[in-house]
Amino acid sequence: MEVGLWDTIKSIGSIGGLVSAGFLVYDRLVKDRPIINLSNTTGVGGKKWPAFQIVNPGRTPIIITSVRITPKILKWYDFDSEKGDNFLRYMYGLNDYLCIIQTGEFRKFHVEPYEDLPSLELYTSVEIVVGWRRLDRPRRWQMPLRVTVSPHELLEIAKV
Repeated sequence: MEVGLWDTIKSIGSIGGLVSAGFLVYDRLVKDRPIINLSNTTGVGGKKWPAFQIVNPGRTPIIITSVRITPKILKWYDFDSEKGDNFLRYMYGLNDYLCIIQTGEFRKFHVEPYEDLPSLELYTSVEIVVGWRRLDRPRRWQMPLRVTVSPHELLEIAKV
C-alpha cells in the first residue's frame, strides 16, 4: 500500500512540474509580446498605401532593432521618427535600434513599392520580419514578429 501512495505522490509532482514548465514557456514566449497589425495610411500626394503598426501591450517599453521585408520589393518609413527617441537613446546609451515603443503605445510604419518595380502582382507573398527586445533586458534575444501576406492583400488593405 505504501508503494501505491508513493507512486501517486510522484505522479502528482510530475504533473505539477509539467504545468509549471508550460507556464514558463508561455511567460517567456507569449506574455508581453508586441503585436503587429496591417493597416493603411495616406502617403505623399494623398495616395493610400499599406502600413504596419507595432503595438506594445506589455509592461515595459520595447526596442525595435530591425525591419526586414523579403523579397525586397517594398520600402518602409517610420512616421513617428520624431517622438523623442533621441533623449531615450542618450539616456540608455543605445545606438543600435530604430525606435522605442512605450508601454500601451504603437508605432506605424508606412510601406510602399520601389519606383522601378513593374508590378506587385508578380510576387506571391511578402514577409515582414521585425526584430525587437524589451528595454529592461536589452541583451536578451526575443522571437521576431512575422507577417506573411500576398501583394494583392496589401493593395486591398490600402483601399479600405
